[in-house]
Amino acid sequence: MKEAAAQYRGLESQKPTLAQAAKDSAAGMQINDLLDRGYVREAQLKLNEWELRRPMAKFDTEFLLLRARNLISLGRWSEALAELDSFEKIQPDSPFLPNAQYCRAMALYVKGDKDEARKLWSAFTKDYPKHRLTPEARNWIKRP
Repeated sequence: MKEAAAQYRGLESQKPTLAQAAKDSAAGMQINDLLDRGYVREAQLKLNEWELRRPMAKFDTEFLLLRARNLISLGRWSEALAELDSFEKIQPDSPFLPNAQYCRAMALYVKGDKDEARKLWSAFTKDYPKHRLTPEARNWIKRP
């Protein structure tokens, strides 16, 4: 995976400009909003557009995390978990890692591994007590 990422990075000679970073941030916010409101198909189309416009977004934005969220919404849990694995390996210092942990728990829960999901949510609530998703994680822990 690291070799492929290095080769892929070689295709793009410059780091993202400030303008590109703003576009990436806007794309991420728009896709998050679509997913939050249940517009899964629209979110998928925006992800596809973003990937075509800037393939390197996978390596320095929340793109893979958002794709995982989209896959969870489509019931494609194993694929979502694979995307989360990639995200965590490629961006081990990402500020979105708490969100990835929350999403991993969600994918495991809907896949049927509820005990493991509860363990992750429990760790999440301890590690990130002030995160905006902590109240939701506490609610999921209580579900049967």
